[in-house]
Amino acid sequence: MILACGMRKPYKRLFADCKSDKEKAKILKDILDEAGIEGRPTLEKCRELKRKREEKAELDALDVDNILKTPEGSRRTKRSSGAGFGSRAEENEESETRISRIMKRIASDTDSD
Repeated sequence: MILACGMRKPYKRLFADCKSDKEKAKILKDILDEAGIEGRPTLEKCRELKRKREEKAELDALDVDNILKTPEGSRRTKRSSGAGFGSRAEENEESETRISRIMKRIASDTDSD
């Protein structure tokens, strides 16, 4: 059960003075109580405690200084909001007109030769 909580303990040292299984069970129960398991310890409670401990460790390891702060938002946010569609359509039209002008020049140059 202790391993299911995400903890590792040196059992030889813990049980060095124990003469019966009842004493060992009492030590294990005390460890689980200290960890936050209330009432009768079950595998589900141990897994939930492990999940909470891992989540807390992950949040503690999170470096707040690495979070970027941009006033406009990210590119993805802009694209998904639909703000960039008008300008892209205009850019596509401009590039198409440029291409057609270039093609006309090339065609006129080849015709004049």
